[in-house]
Amino acid sequence: MRNIIVSMAVSLDGYFAGPNGEIDWHVLDEELHEYVMVLLNSIDTLIFGRVTYQGMAATWPTPAALKNDPEVAARMNELSKIVYSRSLEKVEWQNSRLLKEIDPIEIQKWKQQPGKDMAISGGVVVSAFTKLGLIDEYRLIYHPVILGSGLPLFQDFKERVHLQLFRTKIFKSGLALLSYRPVRP
Repeated sequence: MRNIIVSMAVSLDGYFAGPNGEIDWHVLDEELHEYVMVLLNSIDTLIFGRVTYQGMAATWPTPAALKNDPEVAARMNELSKIVYSRSLEKVEWQNSRLLKEIDPIEIQKWKQQPGKDMAISGGVVVSAFTKLGLIDEYRLIYHPVILGSGLPLFQDFKERVHLQLFRTKIFKSGLALLSYRPVRP
């Protein structure tokens, strides 16, 4: 069975981006690059909401990304991408497919298909998948910064979601990767 894995950088106070979507606080180093490549090679599909998709699509296919980080850029460009958006009319980044609504039954069918795991990123889409019980693993990479405000990873929750920590990794730079699985009743 394929899993859906949240993989997100987060500030210590729970934001995945600053108030204007800025991610200039991310610690980027060789150790994180190695982790990212292991993750990208363990999946065959990326799942995004509109905002995250637009940011990724504006970055990874560019000549600058292909020059500055060819290994990650190549993998990001070749992976299948599913984009959830009610406002986009089309998606142009290679191997991208646009869906208007999150259909839990369809997603459960994807999870039963042969293939590698799927990674999901973005605040609104991660929150929606979490509320529907579709996430199998949360890999949160905490960066040593307190932003004070920004875009929270988990938005508009009315019920608790219990998680169990099953793996940790501390990076030399001070990043802390905490991996959780949902505790299902």
